[in-house]
Order: sequence, then C-alpha cells, then structure tokens
Amino acid sequence: MTQSKKSPGRLTLPWMPKELSPNYSGHWAPRAAAKKKYRFAAKVLTREAKLEIPPYGMIYLEVEFFPPDNRKRDMDNMVAAFKAGQDGMADAWTVDDYYIKCIYKVSDQKLGMVKVRLLSEAPE
Repeated sequence: MTQSKKSPGRLTLPWMPKELSPNYSGHWAPRAAAKKKYRFAAKVLTREAKLEIPPYGMIYLEVEFFPPDNRKRDMDNMVAAFKAGQDGMADAWTVDDYYIKCIYKVSDQKLGMVKVRLLSEAPE
C-alpha cells in the first residue's frame, strides 16, 4: 500500500476492506484482522506523509471517498468503515482521536482510495 503523489497537507489511503463495513455479516475474526491491518497501514502512510499537525487543539481534516466501483454506498457506512483508518492516523500523530474532526465527501470518480487533506482551520 503506497501513497501516490505526495503533496503538503495531503494523504492518500487505500479503500477500506469490505470486512470493515457495518453491513459485513461474516465471522468476527476476519473483521478484526482487517481492522488491525488497515489501522496499521494508515499509521505507516500517515507517518510517511509527514503532515504538520497543530501542536495542540483540534485537527481538522477533509476526507474524500473515491469508491472502487459504481455500487451505491451509504455515507454513514463509509465513515464507519474508515474509523480504523482514522485511528491509525491518530496513532501516527500520537493524539487521542477525539481531537480529529472530519468533513466527509464522496467523489464520482472510481479510484478505490480515500484522500485526506489537512485543513488549516475549522471549517465553517
């Protein structure tokens, strides 16, 4: 899992595994393994991106989902599936994920990734 086109304040993460969806109805073990793997990948990619977060206070992010195909997806499910990724970013920054506030968007482009942009201030 590599990051494409590094730019300041931006991070690209892979699309979330299907096991992280709240609608996943399989055994708990594959879900736990997928969560651990995705969280670790997010942590590593966040460290590699070297985003400069504020030294204190809230961290504001814009998270844009680029689904891998044309299937309809519910925003709440994408946000829930991304929770492990958000936790991985918090791990990389050694902050409590309480301090991470996100704005979520969904793109029409089918790229199978999640792009995260660090915002310099609280969105209006």
